[in-house]
Amino acid sequence: MLKDFLKKRGLKRWAPVMLSGLVSVAGLTGQAAEKPAAQSAPKTVQKTQNLYQQLLKMKAQRQTALINLMKREIAQHEGQVAHPYFDTKGYLTVGRGLNISMWAEFDSLDFQTKDGKILSREQKALYFKSLYQLRARQAKKGFNYQAKYYKNLCVYEATPASLDKRETQKLQSCLASLEKKCRSVGVGFYDLALEAQYAMMDMEYNLGAAGFSTKAYQNFWTLGVAKKDYAKMAEESGRKGISKERNAAIAQLFKNGGKRRVLQLDTLINKTAEQQHLPLRRTIQQR
Repeated sequence: MLKDFLKKRGLKRWAPVMLSGLVSVAGLTGQAAEKPAAQSAPKTVQKTQNLYQQLLKMKAQRQTALINLMKREIAQHEGQVAHPYFDTKGYLTVGRGLNISMWAEFDSLDFQTKDGKILSREQKALYFKSLYQLRARQAKKGFNYQAKYYKNLCVYEATPASLDKRETQKLQSCLASLEKKCRSVGVGFYDLALEAQYAMMDMEYNLGAAGFSTKAYQNFWTLGVAKKDYAKMAEESGRKGISKERNAAIAQLFKNGGKRRVLQLDTLINKTAEQQHLPLRRTIQQR
Protein backbone atom coordinates (compact mmCIF):
# COMPACT_ATOMS: atom_id res chain seq x y z
CA MET A 1 0.00 0.00 0.00
CA LEU A 2 1.02 3.66 -0.43
CA LYS A 3 1.65 4.18 3.29
CA ASP A 4 4.14 1.29 3.46
CA PHE A 5 5.85 2.43 0.26
CA LEU A 6 6.23 5.98 1.56
CA LYS A 7 7.60 4.70 4.87
CA LYS A 8 10.27 2.67 3.09
CA ARG A 9 11.31 5.67 0.99
CA GLY A 10 11.47 8.06 3.93
CA LEU A 11 8.23 9.83 2.97
CA LYS A 12 6.08 8.54 5.81
CA ARG A 13 5.26 12.04 7.08
CA TRP A 14 3.13 12.79 4.01
CA ALA A 15 1.09 9.58 4.11
CA PRO A 16 -1.52 10.92 6.59
CA VAL A 17 -2.05 14.03 4.45
CA MET A 18 -2.74 11.99 1.32
CA LEU A 19 -4.82 9.32 3.00
CA SER A 20 -6.84 11.37 5.49
CA GLY A 21 -9.09 12.76 2.76
CA LEU A 22 -10.67 9.36 2.21
CA VAL A 23 -12.29 9.39 5.64
CA SER A 24 -13.39 13.02 5.33
CA VAL A 25 -15.26 12.57 2.06
CA ALA A 26 -16.73 9.26 3.13
CA GLY A 27 -18.18 10.99 6.18
CA LEU A 28 -19.51 13.92 4.19
CA THR A 29 -21.15 11.80 1.53
CA GLY A 30 -22.58 9.49 4.17
CA GLN A 31 -24.20 12.40 5.99
CA ALA A 32 -25.61 13.72 2.75
CA ALA A 33 -27.29 10.40 2.06
CA GLU A 34 -28.95 10.07 5.49
CA LYS A 35 -31.65 12.75 5.14
CA PRO A 36 -32.32 13.37 1.46
CA ALA A 37 -36.01 14.27 1.65
CA ALA A 38 -36.50 15.60 5.16
CA GLN A 39 -34.61 18.84 4.68
CA SER A 40 -36.04 22.02 3.22
CA ALA A 41 -34.85 23.19 -0.19
CA PRO A 42 -32.68 26.08 1.14
CA LYS A 43 -30.95 23.80 3.65
CA THR A 44 -30.34 21.19 0.98
CA VAL A 45 -28.81 23.79 -1.33
CA GLN A 46 -26.59 25.09 1.46
CA LYS A 47 -25.50 21.59 2.37
CA THR A 48 -24.66 20.83 -1.26
CA GLN A 49 -22.65 24.05 -1.53
CA ASN A 50 -20.77 23.22 1.68
CA LEU A 51 -20.00 19.74 0.38
CA TYR A 52 -18.80 21.22 -2.91
CA GLN A 53 -16.38 23.55 -1.08
CA GLN A 54 -15.14 20.71 1.11
CA LEU A 55 -14.43 18.59 -1.94
CA LEU A 56 -12.54 21.43 -3.64
CA LYS A 57 -10.52 21.92 -0.46
CA MET A 58 -9.73 18.22 -0.39
CA LYS A 59 -8.58 18.36 -4.01
CA ALA A 60 -6.28 21.29 -3.20
CA GLN A 61 -4.87 19.34 -0.23
CA ARG A 62 -4.29 16.36 -2.49
CA GLN A 63 -2.42 18.56 -4.98
CA THR A 64 -0.23 20.04 -2.23
CA ALA A 65 0.56 16.60 -0.82
CA LEU A 66 1.53 15.25 -4.25
CA ILE A 67 3.82 18.22 -4.89
CA ASN A 68 5.54 17.86 -1.51
CA LEU A 69 5.96 14.12 -1.99
CA MET A 70 7.53 14.72 -5.39
CA LYS A 71 9.93 17.30 -3.97
CA ARG A 72 11.19 14.75 -1.47
CA GLU A 73 11.43 12.03 -4.13
CA ILE A 74 13.24 14.25 -6.65
CA ALA A 75 15.71 15.31 -3.96
CA GLN A 76 16.56 11.65 -3.29
CA HIS A 77 17.10 10.82 -6.96
CA GLU A 78 18.57 14.00 -8.40
CA GLY A 79 19.87 16.13 -5.54
CA GLN A 80 19.96 19.93 -5.42
CA VAL A 81 22.61 21.76 -7.49
CA ALA A 82 22.60 25.51 -6.90
CA HIS A 83 25.12 26.45 -9.61
CA PRO A 84 24.24 26.20 -13.34
CA TYR A 85 25.67 23.27 -15.28
CA PHE A 86 25.23 21.56 -18.66
CA ASP A 87 23.51 18.21 -18.77
CA THR A 88 24.67 15.38 -21.05
CA LYS A 89 22.69 16.87 -23.94
CA GLY A 90 24.20 20.31 -23.49
CA TYR A 91 21.16 21.96 -21.92
CA LEU A 92 21.82 24.65 -19.33
CA THR A 93 20.42 23.25 -16.09
CA VAL A 94 20.18 24.08 -12.39
CA GLY A 95 18.58 22.76 -9.22
CA ARG A 96 17.00 19.33 -9.60
CA GLY A 97 17.04 19.05 -13.36
CA LEU A 98 15.44 22.43 -14.11
CA ASN A 99 16.09 23.48 -17.71
CA ILE A 100 17.13 27.17 -17.89
CA SER A 101 18.35 27.23 -21.49
CA MET A 102 16.00 30.07 -22.43
CA TRP A 103 16.44 33.59 -21.04
CA ALA A 104 12.89 33.70 -19.65
CA GLU A 105 13.55 30.53 -17.65
CA PHE A 106 16.94 31.79 -16.46
CA ASP A 107 15.52 35.21 -15.61
CA SER A 108 12.82 33.65 -13.39
CA LEU A 109 15.54 32.73 -10.87
CA ASP A 110 17.55 34.91 -8.50
CA PHE A 111 21.32 34.43 -8.53
CA GLN A 112 23.67 35.48 -5.76
CA THR A 113 27.35 36.03 -5.15
CA LYS A 114 29.31 33.99 -2.59
CA ASP A 115 28.64 36.67 0.03
CA GLY A 116 24.86 36.50 -0.63
CA LYS A 117 24.41 39.63 -2.76
CA ILE A 118 21.64 39.24 -5.35
CA LEU A 119 22.65 39.97 -8.95
CA SER A 120 20.86 42.80 -10.69
CA ARG A 121 18.98 41.99 -13.90
CA GLU A 122 21.81 43.52 -15.94
CA GLN A 123 24.40 41.42 -14.09
CA LYS A 124 22.24 38.35 -14.55
CA ALA A 125 22.01 38.99 -18.31
CA LEU A 126 25.81 39.20 -18.51
CA TYR A 127 26.09 35.97 -16.50
CA PHE A 128 23.68 34.25 -18.89
CA LYS A 129 25.78 35.40 -21.86
CA SER A 130 29.00 34.16 -20.21
CA LEU A 131 27.43 30.73 -19.60
CA TYR A 132 26.71 30.35 -23.31
CA GLN A 133 30.27 31.37 -24.11
CA LEU A 134 31.32 28.61 -21.73
CA ARG A 135 28.97 26.22 -23.51
CA ALA A 136 30.63 26.96 -26.86
CA ARG A 137 34.03 26.12 -25.38
CA GLN A 138 32.70 23.06 -23.56
CA ALA A 139 31.09 21.69 -26.73
CA LYS A 140 34.58 20.91 -28.04
CA LYS A 141 35.18 18.63 -25.05
CA GLY A 142 31.66 17.23 -24.88
CA PHE A 143 29.06 17.27 -22.13
CA ASN A 144 29.68 13.94 -20.44
CA TYR A 145 30.57 15.56 -17.14
CA GLN A 146 28.83 15.56 -13.77
CA ALA A 147 27.32 18.76 -12.38
CA LYS A 148 30.13 19.23 -9.85
CA TYR A 149 32.57 19.66 -12.75
CA TYR A 150 31.01 23.09 -13.41
CA LYS A 151 31.07 24.36 -9.82
CA ASN A 152 34.20 26.49 -10.25
CA LEU A 153 33.26 27.52 -13.80
CA CYS A 154 29.76 28.81 -12.94
CA VAL A 155 30.50 31.09 -10.01
CA TYR A 156 27.04 32.44 -9.16
CA GLU A 157 24.41 30.20 -7.59
CA ALA A 158 20.61 30.35 -7.69
CA THR A 159 18.99 31.20 -4.35
CA PRO A 160 17.21 28.34 -2.52
CA ALA A 161 13.94 30.30 -2.41
CA SER A 162 13.83 30.93 -6.15
CA LEU A 163 14.74 27.30 -6.89
CA ASP A 164 11.95 26.06 -4.64
CA LYS A 165 9.45 28.43 -6.26
CA ARG A 166 10.46 27.33 -9.75
CA GLU A 167 10.29 23.64 -8.82
CA THR A 168 6.82 24.13 -7.33
CA GLN A 169 5.67 25.84 -10.54
CA LYS A 170 7.03 22.97 -12.61
CA LEU A 171 5.23 20.40 -10.46
CA GLN A 172 2.00 22.40 -10.69
CA SER A 173 2.39 22.32 -14.47
CA CYS A 174 2.90 18.54 -14.27
CA LEU A 175 -0.40 18.18 -12.40
CA ALA A 176 -2.26 20.37 -14.89
CA SER A 177 -0.81 18.37 -17.78
CA LEU A 178 -1.79 15.04 -16.20
CA GLU A 179 -5.34 16.26 -15.55
CA LYS A 180 -5.63 17.28 -19.21
CA LYS A 181 -4.24 13.97 -20.49
CA CYS A 182 -6.60 11.99 -18.27
CA ARG A 183 -9.59 14.00 -19.51
CA SER A 184 -8.52 13.25 -23.08
CA VAL A 185 -9.11 9.53 -22.41
CA GLY A 186 -12.31 10.11 -20.42
CA VAL A 187 -10.97 9.71 -16.88
CA GLY A 188 -10.59 12.13 -13.98
CA PHE A 189 -7.04 12.22 -12.64
CA TYR A 190 -8.37 12.39 -9.07
CA ASP A 191 -10.62 9.39 -9.72
CA LEU A 192 -7.49 7.25 -9.89
CA ALA A 193 -5.82 5.60 -6.91
CA LEU A 194 -3.46 7.78 -4.89
CA GLU A 195 -0.60 5.44 -5.73
CA ALA A 196 -1.25 5.88 -9.45
CA GLN A 197 -1.43 9.68 -9.14
CA TYR A 198 1.94 9.75 -7.42
CA ALA A 199 3.52 7.33 -9.91
CA MET A 200 2.23 9.37 -12.86
CA MET A 201 3.65 12.55 -11.31
CA ASP A 202 7.06 10.88 -11.15
CA MET A 203 6.82 9.93 -14.82
CA GLU A 204 5.53 13.33 -15.97
CA TYR A 205 8.28 15.22 -14.16
CA ASN A 206 11.01 12.94 -15.45
CA LEU A 207 9.80 12.53 -19.04
CA GLY A 208 8.30 15.98 -19.56
CA ALA A 209 4.86 16.73 -20.96
CA ALA A 210 5.86 15.73 -24.50
CA GLY A 211 7.78 12.63 -23.45
CA PHE A 212 4.86 11.31 -21.42
CA SER A 213 2.38 12.07 -24.18
CA THR A 214 -0.55 9.88 -25.19
CA LYS A 215 1.32 9.07 -28.41
CA ALA A 216 4.61 8.00 -26.83
CA TYR A 217 2.81 5.98 -24.15
CA GLN A 218 -0.31 5.13 -26.14
CA ASN A 219 -0.95 1.76 -24.48
CA PHE A 220 -0.41 3.25 -21.04
CA TRP A 221 -3.12 5.85 -21.65
CA THR A 222 -5.65 4.05 -23.87
CA LEU A 223 -5.42 0.55 -22.39
CA GLY A 224 -4.31 1.42 -18.87
CA VAL A 225 -5.64 4.79 -17.68
CA ALA A 226 -8.78 4.89 -19.86
CA LYS A 227 -9.89 1.50 -18.49
CA LYS A 228 -8.46 2.06 -14.99
CA ASP A 229 -6.44 -1.08 -15.51
CA TYR A 230 -3.66 -0.67 -12.95
CA ALA A 231 -1.86 -3.85 -14.00
CA LYS A 232 -1.64 -2.50 -17.56
CA MET A 233 -0.40 0.87 -16.28
CA ALA A 234 2.34 -0.97 -14.38
CA GLU A 235 3.24 -3.00 -17.46
CA GLU A 236 3.53 0.10 -19.66
CA SER A 237 5.26 2.39 -17.14
CA GLY A 238 8.88 1.47 -17.91
CA ARG A 239 11.26 4.27 -18.85
CA LYS A 240 14.61 4.19 -20.61
CA GLY A 241 17.52 5.72 -18.76
CA ILE A 242 15.96 5.03 -15.37
CA SER A 243 17.33 2.52 -12.89
CA LYS A 244 15.62 -0.87 -12.68
CA GLU A 245 14.89 -0.23 -9.02
CA ARG A 246 13.07 3.03 -9.70
CA ASN A 247 11.09 1.56 -12.59
CA ALA A 248 10.15 -1.41 -10.40
CA ALA A 249 9.05 0.88 -7.53
CA ILE A 250 6.79 2.90 -9.84
CA ALA A 251 5.31 -0.26 -11.39
CA GLN A 252 4.58 -1.58 -7.90
CA LEU A 253 2.74 1.64 -7.02
CA PHE A 254 0.39 1.11 -9.96
CA LYS A 255 -0.19 -2.51 -8.92
CA ASN A 256 -0.95 -1.46 -5.35
CA GLY A 257 -3.44 1.10 -6.63
CA GLY A 258 -5.61 -1.68 -8.02
CA LYS A 259 -5.84 -3.52 -4.71
CA ARG A 260 -8.23 -1.25 -2.86
CA ARG A 261 -11.38 0.77 -3.25
CA VAL A 262 -10.67 4.17 -4.85
CA LEU A 263 -12.28 7.47 -3.92
CA GLN A 264 -13.83 9.01 -7.06
CA LEU A 265 -12.95 12.60 -6.10
CA ASP A 266 -13.35 14.19 -9.56
CA THR A 267 -16.69 12.42 -10.05
CA LEU A 268 -17.93 13.61 -6.65
CA ILE A 269 -16.93 17.20 -7.43
CA ASN A 270 -18.65 17.17 -10.82
CA LYS A 271 -21.83 15.59 -9.47
CA THR A 272 -22.01 18.07 -6.60
CA ALA A 273 -21.46 20.99 -8.98
CA GLU A 274 -24.15 19.62 -11.29
CA GLN A 275 -26.67 19.67 -8.44
CA GLN A 276 -26.17 23.43 -8.17
CA HIS A 277 -25.91 25.02 -11.63
CA LEU A 278 -24.00 24.74 -14.89
CA PRO A 279 -21.52 27.60 -14.38
CA LEU A 280 -20.06 25.79 -11.38
CA ARG A 281 -19.78 22.61 -13.42
CA ARG A 282 -17.97 24.40 -16.20
CA THR A 283 -15.62 25.96 -13.66
CA ILE A 284 -14.59 22.62 -12.19
CA GLN A 285 -14.09 21.09 -15.60
CA GLN A 286 -11.58 23.84 -16.35
CA ARG A 287 -9.57 23.26 -13.20
